[in-house]
Amino acid sequence: IIDTGINMSHPSFQQTTPLDPYVYPAPAGGFKGLCKTDPAGHVCNNKLIGVWDMLNNNNGHDQLDHGSHTAGTAAGNRIEIVYNGATVVISGMAPNAQVLSYKVCGSSGCPTSASTAAVNQAIIDGADALNFSIGPTSGPARSPWQDSTEAAFLEAFKVGVSTATSAGNSGPGASTIYKTPPWAAVVGNTGHGRIFGYPVTINPASDNLGSVALYASDDLSPALTQDLTNKDLVWGGSSNNKLGCDPWAAGALTGKVGIVQRGDCSFKDKLQNMFDAGAVFGLVYNNQPGAPIIMGTNTGFVNMPAGMISLEDGLAMEAVAGAPMKVTILKNGVSGTKPEWGDIMADHSSRGPVTTFEILQPDLVAPGTNVLAPYGGPGNVSDLMSGTSMAGPHVAGSMATMRSLFPTWSPAAIRSAIIMTAKAGVTRDHDMSDPTPFIEGNGRIDMSKA
Repeated sequence: IIDTGINMSHPSFQQTTPLDPYVYPAPAGGFKGLCKTDPAGHVCNNKLIGVWDMLNNNNGHDQLDHGSHTAGTAAGNRIEIVYNGATVVISGMAPNAQVLSYKVCGSSGCPTSASTAAVNQAIIDGADALNFSIGPTSGPARSPWQDSTEAAFLEAFKVGVSTATSAGNSGPGASTIYKTPPWAAVVGNTGHGRIFGYPVTINPASDNLGSVALYASDDLSPALTQDLTNKDLVWGGSSNNKLGCDPWAAGALTGKVGIVQRGDCSFKDKLQNMFDAGAVFGLVYNNQPGAPIIMGTNTGFVNMPAGMISLEDGLAMEAVAGAPMKVTILKNGVSGTKPEWGDIMADHSSRGPVTTFEILQPDLVAPGTNVLAPYGGPGNVSDLMSGTSMAGPHVAGSMATMRSLFPTWSPAAIRSAIIMTAKAGVTRDHDMSDPTPFIEGNGRIDMSKA
């Protein structure tokens, strides 16, 4: 895992777990990197067998969450956790794979030299599959033959190491993929149909419109700590403020719950406007079909709990908003699943065509929206993330599984099997239109066929 480091104390990376009797073998040659040179500060085990800090700070711990999340998605143990009141089992795609972590990103960025060095070290350490959920955010597409990290992936490919890499989050415009290594699998982001959130009931005594509000990120909003029962619900559209980007009248939401639609301004601005008007909770409904998304991304903090519901549930609310509305929101989370939310492309997933080279991208898509996996911790901390960064490790873990099942196969054969068996014709674009191969590649990964 070439990323931001790893949470070494998370149960996803321990050598024993109550849900899986698998016994990990001791790593050949002993532990790697800082686990060998600083065993007191970097405690490895037969699951997590190596930790490196390619930034040369002698600190392989994850302070940014991203690396732990991608590692857990690719190869985390099968474990049971309680996530905001909902009990759920999580697992990586290759739950019995051993893990090597290479920290190449810090608070100031991800130097290319560190990533290139990490690939070279992973080859030395005997890695079978690599995940690289890092990349450029602006174009044009780079030549993979002239980029040192992608050239290192080619050297890994030659000696039997498979690589999955994220397509990027610069969509939905065309020609927004800037990574093109034909020896790796470039992965876009599609939905899987499940969310975790607060149970919401609009007009519980009459219409009884049930929904699940996906928790806002804790960098934006605090968690709900007590049930809100039969509170007044006020829609911004009733006062010509449907998107909530304008200030509400003073006191308009005192003791009430506000609800507005996603779009035009930041989530922070929407929640701040509701909070300034006295709201006790901020609801936002999506402006795209499919599952709601996580509100947040370090735009600022508002001291009011909040969550997002789906576009479909928001439109159902609009249909009854002509009369006064009530809402009940419960603090204990639930898992919500709708089949129609699955296989919808994320609007941010980068797309082809690649205009600078005759290379077709992306190769395929995988689940990357609202993925629950380990955080930086310390300890048993897990949360949701979304992006092609979360889609890539689904394929990296699958590559490791394929290597275990077919140990004589080359990376080319593994890559071909996964890409050529991807399920086409089931994915819809974020606007519910039919996607082209420049959007979904060969389709959504289907390991049952690979």
